[in-house]
Amino acid sequence: MAEIINNRKGNEMYLIQRLTGVISYAFFAVLMYLMIPKVKGFRIHINFYILILALMGFLYIPLAGSDLFRIQDALELYTNMSIKEIWNEMFSSSTPMAVLYYHIVGKLGDNRLLPFINSIITYGCSFGIIIGLYYKRDCRISDKHFFSLAILFFMSRGLFMATIANIRSMLSLSIIALCVYKIIIEEKKFIKYIFLCILASLMHAVGLVAM
Repeated sequence: MAEIINNRKGNEMYLIQRLTGVISYAFFAVLMYLMIPKVKGFRIHINFYILILALMGFLYIPLAGSDLFRIQDALELYTNMSIKEIWNEMFSSSTPMAVLYYHIVGKLGDNRLLPFINSIITYGCSFGIIIGLYYKRDCRISDKHFFSLAILFFMSRGLFMATIANIRSMLSLSIIALCVYKIIIEEKKFIKYIFLCILASLMHAVGLVAM
């Protein structure tokens, strides 16, 4: 009987946590949609939003058996490896940059930093494209409505869970997308960004496909 009560309480706490997370996520998405057209500046508000998303990732408690839960277990494994073991693991893996990434983040001492850092990089790259287009087009204040709507639509696609759970694939794709934008649209130096593309493609097989 006591076990049933404890399980029920655990499920209730889990439900409350998830509802709080969903409500917070929706609140900040709508808030950014309303704020961007009405306030000066664009980049600083996007960066602030990225930080909020990263903090939500940091505070997220994965359910036992979920993708993030398993990844954090793997993170501890890579963290405890020596430099030689990491080096050997990288050479034997088809995604060596993922091994190095997990090892470096794990050395920071807190598994919650993995979704935090991943959110900053992934959303930083994704929103970096929108920011780049905004300044490249030399947009007026009235044009901010279109960009705020684009951000709201992007965030409504449910990519937050993918960002903090499908760590490698989202990180790889976001970096490659930004590099392609820089090379094709902004006509930046090819060598610099193609090197980043290669590194990103070594994070996950989907990156190789995208290349």
